[in-house]
Amino acid sequence: MAVSPLIAWFSNGAPEGPASPSDKERMDGLVRYARSVLNHGRDTYGEEHTPLFSDYLEVDTLKAPERMYIHRLGGPGPRSKQPFQPVISSNLAYQGNLMRFLVGISNLTGDPNYKEAYQECLRYCFEHHAVPNGLLHMGHHRWVNLRTDHRDGNDWPPGGSGHEMKRDYPYYPLFWETDPVATRRMLAAHWSSHLQDWGFMNFTRHGSYVKELDEEALWSQPVAEPVVGIVPGNLTFFDSGSDLIYAGAQLGILNNDDR
Repeated sequence: MAVSPLIAWFSNGAPEGPASPSDKERMDGLVRYARSVLNHGRDTYGEEHTPLFSDYLEVDTLKAPERMYIHRLGGPGPRSKQPFQPVISSNLAYQGNLMRFLVGISNLTGDPNYKEAYQECLRYCFEHHAVPNGLLHMGHHRWVNLRTDHRDGNDWPPGGSGHEMKRDYPYYPLFWETDPVATRRMLAAHWSSHLQDWGFMNFTRHGSYVKELDEEALWSQPVAEPVVGIVPGNLTFFDSGSDLIYAGAQLGILNNDDR
């Protein structure tokens, strides 16, 4: 009886694939990637070159591609008059894994340059892209345009209510290590600008950039009787709630404050 080629192939043993990379080879690849991010990922666009990182790099050119943002016409903000506008963006909300990666590479190699590069980025943001209540221009309605060196995006709904975080989870321990006071205010403002009812814990996904922050009053709120049902128009998206919970939990851990 003839033996099928497939049975013979299994009987003789399948050919071995390429050998798995060694730990050193893996580490070398990670370090090369980190060096490329530092060499090519920082802001070289516009009149002023800043310590900010672009959100993306095109792998063939190692340049940041222009993104086409679509926003509703007639709304507030700099993008309300023209629906398609290219932008090279830097958005801290989207760079949480980059933060974790650079910190991890510094920890593994003992070379602080990777971590310090992102800390320089954070210090610049706190100095140049924070509003009076402590929030930064980041999230799903605001970011920094690296060509103009100014904040970009749209505020929706009107009234400076464009702070929206959804499943972003930035690496707040690095923020805290870089500037604990600014980070404390930023995380407190995240709650202050979104929470509307401390009984039902009702919140809006569109936090206010203009609401004044009172840190002491914020964490001394009486737990009132809850409102019946969701306030119409609040858009209490669960994925915004998860970022709100994460911000509060991180603040409690980092500031050693159970409130």
